Amino acid sequence: DFLTIYHQFIMACFNSSVLQLLTSSEADIQIFCRNRGVIPSSSLCTGTNCNAQMTWTSCSATRYRDGSCWRCPSCGVYRSIRHNSILDQQNITFTQFIWLLHAFSNKNNTNVNIAEYTGLSEHSVSVWVGKLL
Repeated sequence: DFLTIYHQFIMACFNSSVLQLLTSSEADIQIFCRNRGVIPSSSLCTGTNCNAQMTWTSCSATRYRDGSCWRCPSCGVYRSIRHNSILDQQNITFTQFIWLLHAFSNKNNTNVNIAEYTGLSEHSVSVWVGKLL
């Protein structure tokens, strides 16, 4: 369940130096999230008559804003790296997500503080806090 993943993720963040992670590139944070189960580490194609293993690849930001995507080597179907994750269909960068988790882990932070840390609106923060609780 998500709370288990969240707990493991927070522990991994603290074990791998939060500051170093928070100053990493968006691509490095994507890999960190993939390795920690926040986003899928593999994906099967659901294209017509295809069930091939998709590969993680670089994509133009016009196709997927993350700059990375899943691509089927058999039929050429593309899919967001966020598919089937808590970040699916969410308008938040991976860096903002890490900042959000880091700020949320400090119980003394208010939604206003978290909004300042992450660059998200207070409304977005309260929606995410609701998802994380």
